[in-house]
Amino acid sequence: MANALERILAQSTENAQRLGTEYMPREVKQQPDAWRSACEFIISKQAEIAKILDKCEQIILSGAGTSDYVGRSVETLLRHRLGKDVKSEPSTDLVTDPEGLFPKKPFALISFARSGNSPEGNAAFNLANQLRPQYAHHIVVTCNPDGELARLAKESPTPSLLLLMPPETNDKALAMTSSYSSMVVAAQGFAYLDEPDLYRSMVEKLAQGAENFLATAPDVVAELAGEGFARAVFLGSNSLFGAAWEGHLKVQEMTSGQVICKAESMLGLRHGPMAVIHDDTLVVYFLSSDPYVLKYDLDLMREVKAKGIGHKTVAICQKATPQIEELADVVLESNTQLPDDVLPPMFILPAQLLALFKSLAFGLRPDAPSAGGVINRVVQGVQIYPY
Repeated sequence: MANALERILAQSTENAQRLGTEYMPREVKQQPDAWRSACEFIISKQAEIAKILDKCEQIILSGAGTSDYVGRSVETLLRHRLGKDVKSEPSTDLVTDPEGLFPKKPFALISFARSGNSPEGNAAFNLANQLRPQYAHHIVVTCNPDGELARLAKESPTPSLLLLMPPETNDKALAMTSSYSSMVVAAQGFAYLDEPDLYRSMVEKLAQGAENFLATAPDVVAELAGEGFARAVFLGSNSLFGAAWEGHLKVQEMTSGQVICKAESMLGLRHGPMAVIHDDTLVVYFLSSDPYVLKYDLDLMREVKAKGIGHKTVAICQKATPQIEELADVVLESNTQLPDDVLPPMFILPAQLLALFKSLAFGLRPDAPSAGGVINRVVQGVQIYPY
């Protein structure tokens, strides 16, 4: 029997256009295969990527909005695997404090972008060349070959490498889904430049775990989305904090702000942000599989349950345990065994589904949920000033 996502995908083109589901559901569904394609592409570019990174003492991961969360989702992995100084700095910060944030030593600015037409992302690229021409190196990861950022990468006077994601990842819907996860998978490959077989095996396991979520989660999540929560809090540690940021944005933008969302780290929640958890708040845990980190996750889950706060709690994990099942109202498992550092593209799937089904529950058009044009596929209204 078809699940809730498959039923949407089975609609006629006419109905999909009428309901605003022509693109976003398909872009969610296509992710496992898009990751496999992105993986093979990165493997083919390993020598060129290594040539850039080997020259640099520091790596800056940058983007705006979801593209910033790509960097946050791979920062821990790259730091652990490359042994370099790796920092995630949103392009929106680089533009307002370029002198303070661009280092005075050889660095790689790794820019992530779906369209490549974000004013801040392009300005950050140019500012790096303007202020640090002797130090700047660039890797541009983008889904749009015709975007301004792709052009900048091709014409840069400083060393630059353009990495174009598979064409299907240039999501047509407002919300970034396969573009986010595919850029994360691509950037994860930078950590495995000397071990392509390990990287390929890891991506295949991620893809299989995502396929497990796509098969088992839609009906559960669709039912949950029909409930009356008006807030959602997404929680994770380390790399999974990057997934939490992306999860909070997906639900908030897909519901046109009718669900107000927050992202926080597991340990950070107690330091004030727990105040936002009311009776109408969904609490989503991205659970670690590291036994050490999981102790902190479970402690927080026990506290939330003991305080009786929140509408419901949702645990997204690799393997359910009796403890997890006791402490969460809903448990979604991928049935995989992977290190935490690589989980964000897979763990984001249930959050994307929640965003899709909650958007539909509000009678919105998931491909373009902001009927009043408050937010757009490519940000508008930003004036970039000379520095």
